[in-house]
Amino acid sequence: MSVKMTVENFGPFEEASLELKPLTILIGKNSAGKSILTYLLWTVLTVEPDFGKLAEVTEALGAGRLAEEVLKGIRSRRDPREKFLKLVGIVLEAFPEAIASSLHGALQRVFLANPGELIRGNASRATILIEGYDLGLEVVIERDGVRASYR
Repeated sequence: MSVKMTVENFGPFEEASLELKPLTILIGKNSAGKSILTYLLWTVLTVEPDFGKLAEVTEALGAGRLAEEVLKGIRSRRDPREKFLKLVGIVLEAFPEAIASSLHGALQRVFLANPGELIRGNASRATILIEGYDLGLEVVIERDGVRASYR
């Protein structure tokens, strides 16, 4: 299984793609951007969701009430699967926002710059697409923040 990262308008890159396999070696001239891609990849693949943001968004979507209904169903020996699946759906819906919140801070710490400053030249936004394991996560960096969504 491999993981592929595609970057547009990030740092010095108009467009770049990197496919990671069990052994990946980056070779290039000095100042070609190998370190920037490596730092970015490490940041995106190791960031944990902002659990405070996850709790905030899931609660706004009704997860607390739904969790109580699931527990009541279990206690009364009713089948809670339908409500449980809705609860999982809420968490999955909220997850990209929690990742975006964490990535904002992680990009600041790793690159020592506001994420909006990492956008290439006069572009309005930078995108990072991570694909692998039958899932894609698209991260969009704009001058005023970071968004994430499934792809």
